[in-house]
Amino acid sequence: GRALQAAAWLDRMLAAGLVPDTISCNAVIHGWAKVGNVGEAARCLDWMSEQRLQADEISYSAVISSCAKIGDSDGASRWLARMQELALTPDEIAYTS
Repeated sequence: GRALQAAAWLDRMLAAGLVPDTISCNAVIHGWAKVGNVGEAARCLDWMSEQRLQADEISYSAVISSCAKIGDSDGASRWLARMQELALTPDEIAYTS
C-alpha cells in the first residue's frame, strides 16, 4: 500500500544522496501509523533521531496514534512521555489517541 510506497520513496531519496527532512519522514511515519504498523513507525522515528533530524509533534502524534490503533496503551504512554521529555507539546491527536 501507500506506506510501502512512502518508505520506498524515502529509500530512493537516500540512495540519491538526498537528505530527507522532517516533513518527508513524517509522511513515512504517518503511512505506517495509518496501517497500524507501530514497529515501522517507531523505527522511522528512531532513525530520525539517529540522523539528527528534528522530530516534531506530528512525528510523535503519529506513533502514539499507531499504538492506540492496535490497542497498545502502554506504548502510547511511553511515546507520550518521550515526547514530553523532549519539551514537545502534545496536541489533541496525542491526547485523544
